[in-house]
Amino acid sequence: ILHQLANLMRRKFGGKLNISSKAFAMDCRKKLSTEITDFRQHIRELKMERKVLYPRLCEPVVTDVLPALRQQHQDLFIYTSQLVEAIKLHSPMQDQGTIDRVISFLDDCAELLHFGDLSILDIPFLCMDVLGPLMAPDNFPCHLMGKLDGKVKKADISYVIRQFQSLHKKSFSVQIDTIIRLLESFELTFLVEGTDDTYMFPSHLPFKKVADMWKRDDRNKVYVGRRVKCSSETSLISPGAFSLFQCRACVRLHRQAQLWENGIIIRRAKTVRSHVQCLVIMAIPLGAVDIVCH
Repeated sequence: ILHQLANLMRRKFGGKLNISSKAFAMDCRKKLSTEITDFRQHIRELKMERKVLYPRLCEPVVTDVLPALRQQHQDLFIYTSQLVEAIKLHSPMQDQGTIDRVISFLDDCAELLHFGDLSILDIPFLCMDVLGPLMAPDNFPCHLMGKLDGKVKKADISYVIRQFQSLHKKSFSVQIDTIIRLLESFELTFLVEGTDDTYMFPSHLPFKKVADMWKRDDRNKVYVGRRVKCSSETSLISPGAFSLFQCRACVRLHRQAQLWENGIIIRRAKTVRSHVQCLVIMAIPLGAVDIVCH
């Protein structure tokens, strides 16, 4: 089955997709396991085999400037002004506008992450060792006591970061608020309305919804539904994509909402004439999303 799927992907993407002939079985909760170490090494080998061609102005930054900065700075974050000065020293670029465009291009290529006045040079470390642990409920003290509602205190986020920071040589000189802004910019969490220190993490939500969340209401005479489905039976909707949708819906619609792992109910503020609700559920298996409004 895997062989057939790989051939299908090769035909669809042609030479633009490099598919490995190896398969790995890993437990993503054990980051230091032999299997994950082997997987990381294999990814590096694949990257070396398929050399990325950068524009002429970007090439010295990728090959000389960024490796030198990663060697010099043990901190996960550096100020973008430091990056700009390093580029000026190692390359002929002096025009600030050109440097800004180079940094923006390398940000798009994931060679670095440009975030306001800060830059992150080690994106794999950020994802796997800073943001990754925050996505796992088991790492939070409140969940060890059986609480599982997706809501996390700012102090608990700080606790998890300190716990994992002690395991690595890299330090975080920035405040916890910067990490939270990163999480919000990636739509991994959002501030719970009416609080100033409680955040909702869709990745921490329980699987089942409360029984009376969605029930018949005689005031609602019209029900409208639609299923958004993958066009191919071999395609799936990423579970992570649904978490992003939950965050975006709550932040942008500014509506009351009830959430669980694979669903969300959005309510319009009740008025005399309006009792509108919308139910969105990720179908199992992950090939479709069902939307119902009444």
